[in-house]
This record gives sequence, structure tokens and C-alpha cells, in this order.
Amino acid sequence: MKKKASEVRRQWRTSISRVKKGEYLSIGIPKLDNKGFVMRFGYGYIEDLKQYVDDPLKVIKAIIANFSLSLTKQEAKAQLDNILKKDKLINKQTIIRYKGLEVVQKLFNYFNIFDDYKISESISFNQVVFKTIDQSIKNMSSNFSSYTTNKQDQLEYSFNNQLYSSLDYITKNNDSILKNIYTTVESKTNLDTNILYFDVSNNYSKKNSNQSSNKFKSLKNWTPINKDFIVATLSNSNKIPLYYKIFPSTYSKKDTFIPLLLEVAKIYNKDHLTIIADKSICTNKNIRFLESMNWKYITFYKMQPRSKDFSKYVLSLDDYQTENNIRYKIKQSQSLYNSKRANGSVLYQIITYSDTKALEDRENREAIINSFTDKMDQNQLVSYKDIDLFNSYSFIKPVNNTSYYQLDKQRIREEEKYDGYYVYVTNISNLKISEIINLSNNSSTFKSIDLLLDNKSISLLTINHIEAYICLCFITLIYLNYLIYKINDQLKLEDQYKITEEKLFDVLYNIKELEVLINNQKVDNFEIINQEVKDVSETYKLLLDVLVRNGLE
Repeated sequence: MKKKASEVRRQWRTSISRVKKGEYLSIGIPKLDNKGFVMRFGYGYIEDLKQYVDDPLKVIKAIIANFSLSLTKQEAKAQLDNILKKDKLINKQTIIRYKGLEVVQKLFNYFNIFDDYKISESISFNQVVFKTIDQSIKNMSSNFSSYTTNKQDQLEYSFNNQLYSSLDYITKNNDSILKNIYTTVESKTNLDTNILYFDVSNNYSKKNSNQSSNKFKSLKNWTPINKDFIVATLSNSNKIPLYYKIFPSTYSKKDTFIPLLLEVAKIYNKDHLTIIADKSICTNKNIRFLESMNWKYITFYKMQPRSKDFSKYVLSLDDYQTENNIRYKIKQSQSLYNSKRANGSVLYQIITYSDTKALEDRENREAIINSFTDKMDQNQLVSYKDIDLFNSYSFIKPVNNTSYYQLDKQRIREEEKYDGYYVYVTNISNLKISEIINLSNNSSTFKSIDLLLDNKSISLLTINHIEAYICLCFITLIYLNYLIYKINDQLKLEDQYKITEEKLFDVLYNIKELEVLINNQKVDNFEIINQEVKDVSETYKLLLDVLVRNGLE
């Protein structure tokens, strides 16, 4: 005969819920009238629990019958786990593997530019440089802080010591390290290191970076503003950076040009150079400097509204010729200083037009304008807080004395006239037009140095460590671009098919794998590829091809 509820001893009980996936077991303490539970916790599906015992419901009922009613849910679950599962406790983990990074590491170790160059008996440059890449990818918000914030973590402590030892070593041996690497790159690439590409990359550091501000205050015109310093760089035709120099942020791009080149000429005994750069260097002072050194140069820029006479000359259909499907005309003139003081040098302004470039210019402008119009209010205005002045300043104008901007439709119409027109200024007379354009197209902007330099925590270092860390990032870029050169060379990739710095970073960031481990055994994995990034899968396959070709896979 069934007992009354009052005659049944209160104890931990089981309950079964029948759901689509199967029978789900819950465990709890019933109410005094045995109708419902005072508290209850879910324990799992019966089918899953059979991995521990054949009849889990029967065994669990027997175990919990003796549990004290004073136990909490957490305590009861822990006791049940300890008895039922013992050594069979499931330790489930998910791990994100950066597959792109792993492939690059294998190639990194194979194409060892540093030839096991040692910082100490236990620290190689390969270790430190690759760790710099690794941290910039896995800790995108902060690179150097990944070293400093984990310093109490025993797993990271060893490498923190390596990093600081490396920075100390670089501080003492900066020039010799760069010279050795330069010699290695020159010998391994067989490239003309007398053709150099100039660029400047900014690093933005904290306003309250007291140590760095005090150091740079001793330099001309230094003031502690947002951009603590800028890095001027020179690279070869394969975009492998070879030289750099740090300047206070008060220096404009054009002001870094002569000091960097003078230093390079002195240290590396350069007598004959060809310098290629955008229009930022195109000042009377810089051009006269190049002419005084008897060096060649090419500067280039997209045509924009300029003087009335020159604009008319560019847009006139007269005198245009065609070479290798390039429409061009050349304006030859004497090199002048402030429109006078000729020095006997001749410069050539090569004006080119391309339908492909015209389409690119139009699409780029429309993208910027669309980004602006998406933020317009009902009056077709956008607050200064909501716009990117750097990208859109050419096409907008302030509204009276307010903090709002509107589209500058007149400026847009004027810009449209020059879509597809580019100007190359040079003192080279013995190259074809196509050769001059191809040289200019090799120019590189070092956007990735900003990914490596940590502007949030770099101010925490000593000034020597800041300078050494910039050097380390520069060396890292040398290696990455040397690796790109070797990959393109092995696969015979040319033109738009070449792997670039941007494509390589896309692989590093966007090719991942999610691994599922139970008790440290891999039970499943899922490929994670950001297909929105153009060509990332194709680039990854090319890297895998290089692994196979060299017996690394």
C-alpha cells in the first residue's frame, strides 16, 4: 500500500524531464508535502551519464539517499561527482588556434634571416621577433601590455625576462644589429638597395608619457602633444624596410626626409641613390638637397585642383601620347627655387591618365561620401564628433562657426574632373614611362608598424626601452617582408597575384580553428575563416603550398 506523504522520509530525490533530446535528470530536495522541490539542480542527460555507470538513475538514487538535507546544490553536486565519476570527471575545453600564425611560424623558422643570431645563450632573435608578431595578433588592443600585465603569471614570466633582456641588448647594439641585418638582406635577396622608398609612420602615445616627453623636449621645437613621435623609414623595391629614424611628432613628414637620408648615406656609405616617395617630400628644400647629392628621385601624386595654368594643361587633350596602353604627356622645365634661382638641373612632370585609375578614384570618393551621408541628420549635417576628418576632409566643409559639417559639392565636382590623372615628378631621363610608373607602384606605406607598436603602454617604459622596442618592431617588419619576398620568389607570383604585407596580416588575423577537448583529448574542431576578408583563403592555400614545397608539412 502506498505511504502517505507525511510518512515518507524527506531526502534528496531525482526527477526526469522528457525533452526532444532525451531524458534529462534533475536532483533536489522535495517540499514537506512532496509536491515540487525546495531546490533543485540539473545534472545531465541519462544517455550521457551512462559513460560512468550502466544504470545511472538507479545508482544516483542510491547515492543521494544518504545526502544530508543541509547540503547546498553546489555541495551536493560536488559529492555526487566525486562518488559517481571519480577519475572519469569530464574536463571540457575549447581552444582557439591561430592556424595562419602557425603556418607563418613554420616558414619563419625555415627562412631564418637571423641565422640563429643570439641575444644571449638562451635567447635568440627568432624567439623574440616571433613573440612580437604573436602578441600583436592575439592581443590586438595592446601589444606590449601583454608582456607587462602578465608579469606575475609564471608561464609568462620567463619570456618577460627575455623581452627586457632583448631591449637592453638592442639599446647597446642598435647600429650593429641593423647593419648585420641589412648585410644579410642585401646578400640573400640580390636586390638593388640603391633604390629606396621613403615613408613615415605615426605612433600615438599618451599625453602623460613623462619620460618620453622629457627626452624629446631636448630636440628642436618639441612639445608633448598626442603624437609623441613619428618613425621615418626607407625600404627597398620588395618593400623590405632597411632604415629608420625616430623624430618628435612636431616634425612634419617633409622635415624628416633630409636627416634620415644624411644618416643613411653616412652609415652605409651610399653615393648613388634613387629615392621614391609621395608628394609630401616635394619641397624646394628637399629637391635641391637631392640634386646637390647628385641623386635621382621620383615623386608622385594624384592630380587635384592646382594652379589654373597647370590644371588647364593637364585636362587639355593636346600632346598626349600612348606607351604600353598608358596615356601620358611630359612637361620639361628647369629646376627652380621659389620660382627662380635655376641650378642647371632639369625636372620632368609626367602626366598620365588611366580609365582603371579613374574608376578606382570614383569608387574611393563615393565610399567616403556615403560614409559621411549615412551620418547626416535631417538638415544634412554631421557633427564633428561623428566624422573621420582624416579621410573625408577633402569633400566636406564646416557650417559657419558651428561644430557641424556638410558636403562641399563644389569641391566634389572639381575633384571629379581629375579622376584617373596622376603626376610623376622626376629628374630621370633614361627610363621608359612605364618603368617610372612601375617603380612608383612599388611604394609602400608601413601601416603594420602601428599594429606592432603599442601606444597604450609604451609610455610605461624607460626612454631607452621605447627606442629599443621601436627597433624591435622595425626588425620584425624586416623579417615579415623578407618572408613575403621569399614566398613570392618561390611561387613566382607577380603583379596583383603577389602576397603583400596586407594579405599576410589578413591570414594571421582571420584563419583560425576552434578545438574542442575532453580530458585533454581532441574530440572535434571547427574551421573559422572570415570570408568577408578578400582573398584570405587563397592566400592561406599559397602559404600551405610553400610548406609542402619545402617539406614542412
